[in-house]
Amino acid sequence: MPRNAAEAKSPDTAPETRVLKAIPRSRARLQEYAHNVWQVVAPDDIRPDEMERPELWSIVGIDWVRFDRIEIIQAHRVTEAIVLLSQPGRVELSVLWSAPLREIDQLDQEVRVPAGYEIRHAGPGEEPEWQAVRVSDGVIVNAGQHHTKREHALRYLLDHAILRGGPTPRVHAAVEAAKS
Repeated sequence: MPRNAAEAKSPDTAPETRVLKAIPRSRARLQEYAHNVWQVVAPDDIRPDEMERPELWSIVGIDWVRFDRIEIIQAHRVTEAIVLLSQPGRVELSVLWSAPLREIDQLDQEVRVPAGYEIRHAGPGEEPEWQAVRVSDGVIVNAGQHHTKREHALRYLLDHAILRGGPTPRVHAAVEAAKS
């Protein structure tokens, strides 16, 4: 026991360490047994601020337990929530995060653009407004065409002879010039 304040604050004395009791094995569970992750495809007309309303989940949430995670999928949005309360006929969720998705058609179109090409918007008044461009040399594949929509330029590119091993625009122009 220290006799005075100076002796109590001496750096030579180590702080007293508590003896901790080990956590028993029964207090730990593998995550897959502790809670589940559920996927729910929700109607598209449900707004993010309505996701936490208990009446929405009263039927589908019958098997959920506290701290289950719920992935709510809609055509335009994905949301993740956690179950806070689960009783027969009443389920309360807390939304952890929610993020909009790009339109499925837009994602599909981006995937379908062949490697080495891109579809660019040149702007209104430009000819063509939407351009299919070969990235390696900047050639506008749909030059002379009038494409006001991205989909039209993409369709032209996919149908074009370049992708089928046919003549390139320069070769095609040279052939046309030779015919004249």
